[in-house]
Amino acid sequence: MPAQPDNGAAVTGFVLSLVSAGLLFLSGGLSSIISVGCSIAAIVLSRKGKAKVERGETQKHHGLAQAGFIIGIVGLVLAVLATVIWALVIVALITDEEFRRDFENDFDNSNSITALVRVAAAGARAVAG
Repeated sequence: MPAQPDNGAAVTGFVLSLVSAGLLFLSGGLSSIISVGCSIAAIVLSRKGKAKVERGETQKHHGLAQAGFIIGIVGLVLAVLATVIWALVIVALITDEEFRRDFENDFDNSNSITALVRVAAAGARAVAG
């Protein structure tokens, strides 16, 4: 039986989707711009990998291509949402004196994880209302 051609696009798309999602979560959304780019690249490459399998060029890594495509879409949605939330937080810090004071007090009076949760909650409230 002849060797199957490799499906590098599927593997690369899957890896990029994992990098995008991991970077987004590990940075608390601060790397959302980079995650958007990685997610878009992951979606494009995973789709190319799926197309290779559908055209019958190879049978390798169809599952990785599918997983990379799905994780890439989820990562893209979350990265765009994180970008919007952080943009709203920055706008609120610039324009709202009370929000800025609360933000500074949260970081002065507590550990950074608790403060980050409070900032995220404030951003979510800003988006919701």
